[in-house]
Amino acid sequence: MKQGVFWVIKKESGSELVHRFDDTRGHCEIWDEIVAEYPELMKYDYEHFPRGRVWVIDGKATVFLDEKINLPNIIDRIDQIFCLNGNYEIQPS
Repeated sequence: MKQGVFWVIKKESGSELVHRFDDTRGHCEIWDEIVAEYPELMKYDYEHFPRGRVWVIDGKATVFLDEKINLPNIIDRIDQIFCLNGNYEIQPS
């Protein structure tokens, strides 16, 4: 199980889940690193894309996310990328 922050970035080819593992910093603090890795995002603010966070406490994950991305295909990708193995609860915001 991994924890961290993520954004769902829509692209012509579909959507991409951009993430950082094991980081307790906020989305705003990490955005410059994301933009350095994905320069095409430079014209956007960190709040432009729907986002969320995975917290792991005592072996149980809680996925906090924007209601716009509370969709089965997105949840499945979060489960896979963060190695949650179905052991999580969803907290939409």
